[in-house]
Amino acid sequence: MLVIYYNGLRNEAERKIYEHMRKSPYRNYVNRRLPEQENVIYFMLIQEQKKAERIYNRLLKLPNVEDYKILMYDSTDYPGYAYIKIYHKDATRDHMLQNLMALLNMEKKITFGSIKGKCDVYVEDSDKNLMVKKLKRCFESLDCTFINIVQK
Repeated sequence: MLVIYYNGLRNEAERKIYEHMRKSPYRNYVNRRLPEQENVIYFMLIQEQKKAERIYNRLLKLPNVEDYKILMYDSTDYPGYAYIKIYHKDATRDHMLQNLMALLNMEKKITFGSIKGKCDVYVEDSDKNLMVKKLKRCFESLDCTFINIVQK
C-alpha cells in the first residue's frame, strides 16, 4: 500500500485529485508532515502554472540537483495548473525492473506495456482489459502444466 502524506489541500486541483484518488484501496492518504526516516518514492505538487514555474526554476538552482530527476509538465485534467515531480535520478522503469529481478532472483522476464519498443508485449491504451486477457493467455497453460506436475 502506498502512503501519501500531505499538509492540507491548498488549491482546487489538489482537492479534486484527493477526492478522486483516495477511494483506491492501494493508497492511504495521511494529513500530516512526512515522518523523519520515511522512505520516499517521489514528491509531487500541483500548482497554478506560473507558481509552479517559479518553484521549478528555484529547485533547479539547489545544490546537488543532479542527484534528482525534476519534472514539470502542464496538467491536462486541471487547465491552468502544472505538476512538479521529484524522483531520485535512478528512478526509471528499467532500474526498478533490474532491482526487482535481483531481489526475486529471476533471470527471465516478460514486460507488458503501451509504448512500442519499450516492452516485450505491446498493448494499446485503448482497451484496459486487453492486458489482463493477454496475461491470462500467456500464463494460462503454465498454470495447467504446474498443476499436472504437482498432481503426479
